[in-house]
Formats: sequence, structure tokens, C-alpha cells
Amino acid sequence: MMFPALAFRFFTDCSMLTAAKMLGSVWASVLFGFLIPGVWTSITGRQIAACRWLLLVLLGFLFWRDFFSFTLTDMPALGTLLLSLWLLSRPGLLAWLVAGLSMAATFNMRPVYLVSLLPFLGLAVWWSRRHSPRANGWRWSALIVGMALTLGPQWAINRIHFQENTPLTLARIPGQTESFYLNQLAWGTRVQLFNGALAYPSALPYADESGVRLFERLKQREYTSYAQYIQSVAQQPVDFLLRYGRHLFNGLDIRFPTPYRLTADSPESLHLKLLNYVLIALALTTIRPKQLRSQHYLVLLALLLPCVAAIPVAMENRFLLPLHLLLLCIVAFLFSPVEWWLRLRARPAVGVLTALGLVLWVAGCWWLSETVGQTICPGCVEKLLY
Repeated sequence: MMFPALAFRFFTDCSMLTAAKMLGSVWASVLFGFLIPGVWTSITGRQIAACRWLLLVLLGFLFWRDFFSFTLTDMPALGTLLLSLWLLSRPGLLAWLVAGLSMAATFNMRPVYLVSLLPFLGLAVWWSRRHSPRANGWRWSALIVGMALTLGPQWAINRIHFQENTPLTLARIPGQTESFYLNQLAWGTRVQLFNGALAYPSALPYADESGVRLFERLKQREYTSYAQYIQSVAQQPVDFLLRYGRHLFNGLDIRFPTPYRLTADSPESLHLKLLNYVLIALALTTIRPKQLRSQHYLVLLALLLPCVAAIPVAMENRFLLPLHLLLLCIVAFLFSPVEWWLRLRARPAVGVLTALGLVLWVAGCWWLSETVGQTICPGCVEKLLY
């Protein structure tokens, strides 16, 4: 996935940072220019007005612009997932071949997207009933062949170099036999938010004191098995529910439009935080669950299950990228200021209560964000993670 950047650097003799930004600009253009509108239109059957699309592009730039400047796999993985969901709406064999290849590439880059495979297959069943039934067998064959084009080489790499008979990316810490996700569950118990910095210290964890005390009582550094993790959750359900609620908020609480702060004490973008809280409130009040159909739920599951799987780990904003972009799409594509103005104008009392609720929501989010910010622990990476 990074080869185009390396080729661009080779032919232009530019720096790797410039090449990374070039590749990121391409991913941003494809994601916001084609994939998000394509999936939205194919699954809703409604075209997107140009002004609303421009609003989404502007919001995406405000919140996520510098994430495209680094060779992270979050944007490419989301892009290939959206591509696979979009191509299923097309009846051609080539579209289904590329859909299978793209879906396998998605969880090859980020294994957490493996949980999207079942909703993806469910959506494939839904679309196959709407395409010509005579070619369904060929479509499913093309889908399987497409996935094999990605998973086959990975399988060969694992067998030859690691003596592992699996087509999936090997996700574990070198020298350890435990699942990497099990380690992540332990990190997510001790760390409620994780940020990176370009200058020392390079890692900025936010400590979860109750989680640290939990492992002190257990007299160990990590969970020995998934059974022990489940037992810990069962013994302290309220504690874990509150912990993961904070993780969800922290993942959506975008303080910087970049994955890496310049320094540990870089000032937060206060206007960005305020705008973010308001947009999340607007999205939550715009959602109409009664209007959702089976295909909508399948797409939502494919996008949101990776976010659910990421909530228990040491949270970073980029882990909830699909959820945040979905909220931005809801505001940009569905929110109607005129409709809200007419509704509140007809019922002034409701307008007052709505304004009061919005103020309380923003104040509550701000307070929770500041509370989390006080737990930052520069230089505590070894203590909290390893």
C-alpha cells in the first residue's frame, strides 16, 4: 500500500514526508470524493447535493487533515472497506472480484476489520438477490477469487517465514505466544487514552487509576487468558462499563487534527473541541432509526463493529474513524437547519429546552475531557503498557 509513495520518492527525489503527504492526499481525495458518496448513494438511493458534499469535505479537513500526512493504515483500510461495500451494488463480475480483493486487503492491513467480514457477506447476499440471478454463481466465485488474490500470498508468507498455517496477518508481540488483542485488553484497562508526540516523550498515555489498582490486586501485568478477562468484567461490571464509556468518549474527543502532537504540552484546539461536541449532538438528534432497513444495518455493522472491538483497548482517535466520519455524514447529508428552525419557532418552549440541553451537553463533554486530560502521564509508557 505504501509502494506508490516509495515510487514517487524515487522518481522525484523528494523526502519521505513529502511522499507520504502525496499518498495521503490521494487517499483523502478518493475517500471523500468517491467512496463515501458512492456508498451513501448506493445504499440510500439518494443523490448528495454538491453543497452538502462540500460541507463534509470541509468537516473532514478540519478534524482529520493531518492524519493523511503519515503512512498509517487507518485511512487505506477504511477506504478499501468502503470500496468493497460499494462494489457489491454493481452486478459486474469484475466489481465483485475487486470487492473480494478489497475486503481481504482491509483486514490484511488492520486485523480488527475481520469483524466486518460477516456483515460484508450479508450485504453480498442482499445485493445478489437484486442483481440478475443467472450470474449469482459467477459473482460469488469472483468474490472468493478476489479474496484469495490477497490472502493467498499472505498465507504463503506465513508458512514460509513464520511456520504458521493461516492466511491472516499475524498479530502478536514478538517473543510472546499470547494474542496481541489480549495484551491490548490489558493496556486498555490501565490506559484510557493514548496519544503520540513527535518530540520526547514520544508516547503520551492517560492513566486509568482504577485499572492500575486492579492489576495491582491481581499481582500481574496482563490478563493470562480471555476467561480471566471475562471474569474480571463479570466481577466489576459497573467499573468496566464506565471505563469503556470513557473510552468511547475519548475516541470521539478529537483535540488535535493530527495523530501526533508536536510536544507533550502542545495546546489543544479549543474551537475544534467545541465544534466537535456540537456536531455530535446534532448527529445524535438527526438519526431516525425507524427509517433504517436491513441493508442499512448491514453497512452500519460493517463500519461500526471494528469500532466496538477497539473500545476496550488503549484508545486513540483514529480507532473510531468510521464512527466519527459517519456522524459527520449524518450532519452534512441529513441535518436540516430550516426544519429545526420552523419546529422550534412553532414551539418556543421546546426551543428553550433544546438550547439548554445543548449547553449542558457541551459543558458536560468539556468537563469530562478536562478530567481525562488531568490523567496524562508522560514517561509512564513502560509502567502502563508493558
